[in-house]
Amino acid sequence: MLKKKNATRLFLGSLLAITFVYGLAVGHYKIFPFYAIYEAKNIVMGHTTTRTFKESGYTHKTSFFQLISQNDYDIVFIGDSITDGSDWYDIFPNKTIANRGISGDTTEGILKRMDTILNTNAEKAFVMIGTNDIGRGTDIKTIFNNYVKILEQLKINNIEPIVQSTLFTYDNAQRDNKVISRLNKKLKDFCSEKNIIYVDLNAHLSKNERLINEYSNDGLHLNGQGYVIWAKAIKEYVY
Repeated sequence: MLKKKNATRLFLGSLLAITFVYGLAVGHYKIFPFYAIYEAKNIVMGHTTTRTFKESGYTHKTSFFQLISQNDYDIVFIGDSITDGSDWYDIFPNKTIANRGISGDTTEGILKRMDTILNTNAEKAFVMIGTNDIGRGTDIKTIFNNYVKILEQLKINNIEPIVQSTLFTYDNAQRDNKVISRLNKKLKDFCSEKNIIYVDLNAHLSKNERLINEYSNDGLHLNGQGYVIWAKAIKEYVY
């Protein structure tokens, strides 16, 4: 009995030691689950950290777009990680395409980097943005107003905007699909009023206001199959 207790104590002691060492490593080297813990802590304390984690990537890409960019693109794709996740120039090799998607970006973020979009001098701009705004709880009015400003700046600079519906997610745990539906309705109505092309990607990628599971590996971002469907849906507007 005594040996059993000693063995149990030894096991628990070893487990605690390993946990302690791993905890130190998480804090020092910022390995998993450092950022999850850090963000959860800030959420509990009422701090918003999502932009902070994305800031380095956002700054890196915007500076790159400002300094290293052609000025004679045919098409520019504008958006967040869902747009950034595709090599559009491989999908449409006969067109010179600028991918201006940045992971974690929002309508506000795009407005702040419009110079890096307008400097492409593209003829057309395929726009899809809004899912991160919704994920962060930004109200529909603000998202829509920002979206309109993006479209207006494109038109003023002789870039034809083509609006693509904000994608539904696989479940509401990631984004509220009802809110996404409301945003898309406002965008569709605005495009109809202003004679702007609106492409309903959800008609191809979703069913019953829910992203079809086979087109995504995480319920939010698209996989290869998803991008193939997306490409087919916009092909007629590319050429």
